[in-house]
Formats: sequence, structure tokens, C-alpha cells
Amino acid sequence: MSRILIVEDSSSVAQHLSEILQVEQHQTQIALSGHDALRIIKEQSFEIILLDLVLPDMSGIQILKKLRQKFTADILPIIVISSITSETEIEKALQLGANDFIQKPFSELILKVKTKNLLHLQHKTTETNLNNKVMQDIFESTPVISFLVDKDVRILKTNNSGQKFFEKAGSELNGMLAGNAIQCLNAVTNNGRCGQTNFCADCVIRNAVNYTFKTQKPIYRNEGSFHVSNEKNIKAMDFLISTSPIVYNGINTVLLSIEDITNERLALREAQDTSEKLAKAVLDLKLLTKKLNLANTKLSEQEQQFRIIFNAFNVGIGITNPEGKYIMMNDWWINHLGYTHEELSEMDFTDITYPDDIDISSDRFNKLIKKEITQYRTEKRFVRKNKSLFWGDLSVSAIFDSEGDVTHVVGVISDITQLKEARESLLKSEAALLEAQKIGNTAHWEFDLISGKFFWSEQAFKILDLKPKDFTVTYKNVMQLLHPNDMEIFEQAHQDCIYKKIPI
Repeated sequence: MSRILIVEDSSSVAQHLSEILQVEQHQTQIALSGHDALRIIKEQSFEIILLDLVLPDMSGIQILKKLRQKFTADILPIIVISSITSETEIEKALQLGANDFIQKPFSELILKVKTKNLLHLQHKTTETNLNNKVMQDIFESTPVISFLVDKDVRILKTNNSGQKFFEKAGSELNGMLAGNAIQCLNAVTNNGRCGQTNFCADCVIRNAVNYTFKTQKPIYRNEGSFHVSNEKNIKAMDFLISTSPIVYNGINTVLLSIEDITNERLALREAQDTSEKLAKAVLDLKLLTKKLNLANTKLSEQEQQFRIIFNAFNVGIGITNPEGKYIMMNDWWINHLGYTHEELSEMDFTDITYPDDIDISSDRFNKLIKKEITQYRTEKRFVRKNKSLFWGDLSVSAIFDSEGDVTHVVGVISDITQLKEARESLLKSEAALLEAQKIGNTAHWEFDLISGKFFWSEQAFKILDLKPKDFTVTYKNVMQLLHPNDMEIFEQAHQDCIYKKIPI
């Protein structure tokens, strides 16, 4: 049932309009003057206003000007109903923001059809704007590097995580080739010619973007690696890449997502346990427009595109109301929990939270609703329908309306059960290694190529009769411990290990 305000100085005409609309199951209210209409609109909300241009105290044109200063045409549609036949007045009303015009004496059928169509278009626009706000919030809050590129892999738009990774503002990144922005070693050593070196044909990023442009099909989490160069050092980077075809500002682009999994790969190799890195690929694009004259078919296409992208995410996304009850969730989340869409729609987030984690989850959610915080991130346990548990990395953000009130809450979840198990296994392995070194009077050391730092085990200091507080482990100090005749041999072995991957 929609609420419609009838602004008409003739009580008989107003009553006739009201009866027609009530038959169509609309709730109506009548204002016989302009001042009454403005007062009622200030106190109540309506889906449509039927406005007569000729009123006793002020003109309909004056009312239209006042309303359009506060409400846009998609928020508060206005249909002008008048016996005025002047095309100039009709054109003026439409230019000031009237959505439609009906000539008196009016046809009941035309009134019903125009009211129905305008309400339908308004509801579709409202739903589409909500989807766009959700996607924008996900895009900006995700820790995954995401950006739009054209066919030349030239950056068109970058999210916050991408700007932090590139150490550049979005305005600086726009127009740059992706290889130059990342500072790919091949591009840097070839005068910045990203896409023109002998190595570019094998580039995982470029091949993924080209494939998506050619087939209009997405790619999910292809693994690759490259070397990043800056003034300080050369860093080897492992990553996962995802792509999706997107229409942005009327042109075909590709939404590119890069996950840095370098540290996770190192940790899993040390623990001799392969586990997929925490996935946080969130894609976004402004898909919607605020122009009221968009056709219903266009809005339907945008809604369909939003659904496709929303369900294509390789992470769980759940949207709740301020009470914590689920109102939207993607396929990953539904499949991972084992519930149906209908079952989850009747649940709130506490129903799928492990009992020991409910209190802290509820406390943070309440702080979000009270606007004490705008987002938070936590690791917690979730309970599937079959009662099995899994660990999730959860990022939660609030969506606000124009008044600053929380209207929806977006949660992005990744399954980190394997990563948690890998960390636990690594801790056990390190403890066992230290104990074995004490028994066998052996030691080990590590050299971090990224940070340039050394790590010596406790047994290494004992074997060399050194105390950690008296000896700083650096490459230079370690070299001084060697016999002069062994320095060149050690240096060559060290270089072969790093660049040729030959064990020492």
C-alpha cells in the first residue's frame, strides 16, 4: 500500500481522486491549500504527490519549487493535474521537476496507469540505489587490492587498499599502466614499458585481463608471482588474481583484484602444510544512475548485473538490518553454512555464532549500531546447519542514510580454518625443532630477504659462545665470524641460493 497526497482546492475533485486511488489499494490524504500541503509533507512521508497548479493561497509552481529544493524526483515523485492548457506552464512545471502531467478533465484509466508506473519505477530505483551503496561500501572497506583497468591494463579507478599498496593517491594512479603502478621489475628495467617487454606475454595479470575482455568471463583467484622493485630492494611477491567484466561509465572495463599471499605462502611452507590464504576479494563498481527517466529494462539489467557480481564473490557476504537479522546474502555464504536462503532470512547473526563468541560479537555489533564505531574486524567461530564449526575472518561495516542513521550492516567473511591449523602446526614444529637442536647440539639461522634481518636460534649463540645481548646479528657481523679464506665461498653460495635457488 502506497501513501499519496492529493493537493487540490476543489473538495469534490479531491474526493473523486481519492476514491479512484483507494480502489487501487492506495492510502490517500487531501490538502485543500498550498500551506496545508507543505505542513502535511513536513510531518508525514508520501510515495507520490498529485498537485493542482491553481490553489487559493499559492500556485502549484511555487509548491513545486519548494519541494524540489528538498526532495529529488526519484525520492518524491510529483504528478501535476491541472485544467491549464498553456504549453508554457506545463513545460515550466516539467522543467522544475514534475515527473508527469495529467490534463483535466482526466481519464481514470490514465490516472491509474501513470500512478502505477511511477510507483513501480520509484521502487526499482530505490532498490537499485541501495545495491549501489552496498557495493561501494564493500569496495572501499575490503583489504584486498582492487582496481578497474582498460584493455591496455591502464588503471581507471583504485580502492583504498590499492592506494595504500601503491603508496599513491587515486588521482595519481588514474591513467597509469598496472605494471608501472606495481613497479614490476620488468617494467622498471625496460624504461617503464609495461606490456612491451619479452616477459609481458607470460604476465599472469595481463593474460587474465585479456581473457576477460575477450570472453567476458570472470577469473577467480589464479596464482602467480612477480618481482617488485623500489629504491631500497627487490621483493618477490606471491599473489592471487581475480577478474570480472564490468561496464563503468558506459565503457567495458575489467575489475581486477590482487591478494598478496607472500607471507602466508612462507608460513605454510615452513610448517610443511599447504593451506589456502585467507581470501578477501571484494569487487565493486558504481553500477547505478540517479536519472529518473531510466527505463525499467535498464534498471532490470543493472539489478541483474549486481546479483551476478554479488554471487560471484569468492567470500561470504551477508547484509543485515540494524537488529542483526539477515536480509540479503550471497551464494558462498548460503552454501558454506548449509542453510537455505529462506532459513537464513529468518535468522540473525547470533544464530550461526559459536556460543562462546556471541557476547563479544553482540557487543561490537551494538557499538556499530550506536555509531560508537563505523566498522570492525574479528576472528570468530561459526556454526553450520550440520553443527560443524569453522573459523572465519569477519569484516563488518555500517551503511548510513543521508541523516547519518545506520540502515544496513555489511559483513564480509572468509574461511580461515586451514590457516588457523597451519599456524598451530607451525608453532608445534618450531618448538620441536628447538628441542631437537638442544639434544643434538645443532643450530639454525634464517635471513629474511624482504626485511634484510637475520634470526639465530638460541643454540647458535651457545655453539659460537656468544650472548644475544652482546652480539647483533647482521650480515656484516656474520661475515666477520668467518675465516677470511671462507668469505668468498660463503658469499657465492649465498647468492646462488637467493637467485638460482641452489641449497647451501
